[in-house]
Parts: sequence; structure tokens; C-alpha cells
Amino acid sequence: MTQSDFTAEEFAAVFPKLAETMAEALGCDEEDITLTASLIDDLDAESIDFLDIVFRLEKTFKVKIPRGKIMEDSRGALSESEFESNGVVTSAGLIQLKSFLSEVPEERFKSPLNVSDIPRLFTPETFLKLVIKAQREQAGAAQEPGAMSDHRYSAFSFVDRITSIESSGQIDGSFLIPNHLDYFPQALTAEAIGQLAAWYAMSSLRFACRPVAALAGKTIYHSETCPGEKLKLRATIESCDSESVRYSGIATAGERTILELVDCSGAMLPQEEFDNPIAIREQFNLLETAGARENRLARVPSILPTDLHSDENGVLEASLQIPSQADFFADHFPNKPVFPATLLMHALTSMVLSQINSNPAQPHHRELAISTMERVKVRSWIDPGDHVTLRAEGLTAELGPKRIKLSAHVSSRLVASALLNLVVKASKPEA
Repeated sequence: MTQSDFTAEEFAAVFPKLAETMAEALGCDEEDITLTASLIDDLDAESIDFLDIVFRLEKTFKVKIPRGKIMEDSRGALSESEFESNGVVTSAGLIQLKSFLSEVPEERFKSPLNVSDIPRLFTPETFLKLVIKAQREQAGAAQEPGAMSDHRYSAFSFVDRITSIESSGQIDGSFLIPNHLDYFPQALTAEAIGQLAAWYAMSSLRFACRPVAALAGKTIYHSETCPGEKLKLRATIESCDSESVRYSGIATAGERTILELVDCSGAMLPQEEFDNPIAIREQFNLLETAGARENRLARVPSILPTDLHSDENGVLEASLQIPSQADFFADHFPNKPVFPATLLMHALTSMVLSQINSNPAQPHHRELAISTMERVKVRSWIDPGDHVTLRAEGLTAELGPKRIKLSAHVSSRLVASALLNLVVKASKPEA
């Protein structure tokens, strides 16, 4: 990317907005953003700031800047072994690097130069040229909406698009339930709201942290969803910092309220323990712009309990065998595969409803349905291959509403608990 590859008109069109964007990202004055300033040595940028700068530039200029592109392009036609040896840039690599970073003064190229020190050479002009190059490529070939999400975000991602995000803490989004599915569990509607809240929390902390499920004060079940319906999602963030996030949310379909989450919270943990911060930032950018491809969910992720048995005291137990491998592991937390808490709650509620509504003593016209789930507490991870014992207490023989105590154990360890409130299902009016 030599100076002669770009026009003065391109520089003039891009630089004012670029300077404003970089100043916001780095918390400095716009006047400090000069073409030749070293982002690290002169402007005190850190590695996480580079991610934030790229994200903001993509949003400002509505372009796509592939992550790692600077380092990849800096090698030119050289192979990795030709460019560097044992972490040090070779003589051929240094020549190529000087050509690529032609805006950087000669005296800044130290010899020997460690590969890890290359980012110290980056200047605002380096990123200005990246933006111009991205604008040219975008003008030459339109990006296919949602292409990047086809593989990775297709098994356990339930936000297709972020439609608005407010600094006050409100975020709106949507998810189209694929028409080819047989059903869509209410637990996954709760997951969709939680994922939307997570996008807000992660973006507010520059994707350095991510929330993990811990507590849900109350989940209110209003109505079932149908395949083909579009869920409108809203999450309201009540507080968010590097330690924890607290939020509530709602999902609707048309004029119907589907589900509400009230007083939920989760711990914020380092993003890199669970996922690739760059990939997460890219997906967020996609959701805010073109949106992910709809109907990408091929099947409902669901692991159901087996070996149900109950006693005369109203205690029901069942087994839940977590698979060693499943598509949703790679989509959920790829760096730390764990069984999603919402799938655990789905297994517990399915166990209870199956047992109660198959009871011969329960008249068909008095089937029970979930009203609310309260005091959900997820205490520890459930790993791939774990055997989980599910337990429900309070399944008395009496007809009518019930309050069920739910729990899940791995060996003798309590991993999750909740309270489930059941009410008599409203009868459909006769035709």
C-alpha cells in the first residue's frame, strides 16, 4: 500500500471521519490524530484498542475490514517462513514491510525487528489506507448478506438482526423461527432474549468480556410460538460493568407477548476463555448491518431426559446424558464447551409436563401449562459427556395448579435449581 496507490481526493474524503472515530476510540483529542503518529508510542493504544478502532471504522464507513488483514498483507508474496524466523522479521521481510508501510518513517524500522513489535509501526494512515481499500473492494463486489454466519452461528444463535441499540441500555432485535421446524421451545425464546442482552453487554465492554448465565429472577410464559413467526426481541440493561450484567427482557410475535424475563444477572468473564473476540466483534457488526441469514437453524437443539421414575411422595427423577459432541457446543462457547443452561431448563420442564399430562388421573381438559419459572440459579458448568440427574419435587396427586421444585445434579454436586409454577391450561373455544 504505497502512497502512489491512493489519491489525494480519497485521503481528503476519509481522513476527517477517521480522525474523529479514532479519537473517540482512544479517548484523545482529534488534533492528536495525525497521519504519521504511532498509535502505540504516541497515542497510547493497546491491543484491545485496535479491535475497537477496526469495529468503529467498519461502522462509520460501512465497510468490512477482515481481522488480521494488516499482518497478512504485510507479508506480500512472501511465505511465513520467508517473512520471519523465530519471531524476528527477516531481511527480505523487512524490505517487504517497509514497502507495505510506506507511510512509516525509515528510522522507526528497527533491526532486528520482532514480529510482535510490528503493531508499534501502525499509524492512522495505515488504517486510512485500509478503509480506502475496503471501500474499493466493496464497490467492486457487493457482500453477500449473512455469508459469514452460515457455518459458525447456525446451531445455537437466536438473534438474526440487531435493529436498534441505545446508550441508555435498551437493545432491540429479531429472530425468525424457521418454518421447517416442528416446534420452538419457550426456553429458546428465553435464550434469544439473553443472547440479545449479551450482545449489548459485550459491545459495551469492547468485547473483552462476555456474560455467562447465573441467575434469573422470573420467567413469565405467556404463549407458545409457531414455526414461521418472527420474534421481536427487546432487552433492557439495568447495569453492566466488567464484573456483572443485570437485565430484563421481552419477546413478542405480532400482537402476542410470548415470554418475559425479569431480574436476570450473570457474571462477566474474559471473552477469550469462551470465544474469539475478533469473531464475536465481526458477528456483532453483521447483526447491526446486513443481519445474519435467516432460517439457518436446521434443527431444534434439544436433549431430552430418559428413565423417568416417580414415587408416592411426588418426587420425579430422570437421567439426562449430555453428548460428548454436538453442534451447539461450537456455537455456544467454542473455547469452553458446556451444556447451555436454557437446554437444561427445557429438559427439566419437559420431564415435568410429560409426567403430569400423561397421568390418567389428570383430565384432558385440565392439562397443566407453565405459568412462571422463578429463582433459576446455575451454580456450575455441565460438561460434554456428563451424566445429569434431574429431580422435581411437588408432583402431588391432587388436580390443579402446582409449584414444583426443580434441581439438577452431576454426581452429588448441585449444578442448578429453580421453582416452576404450573396452572391449568386455558381451554380452546369450541368451534
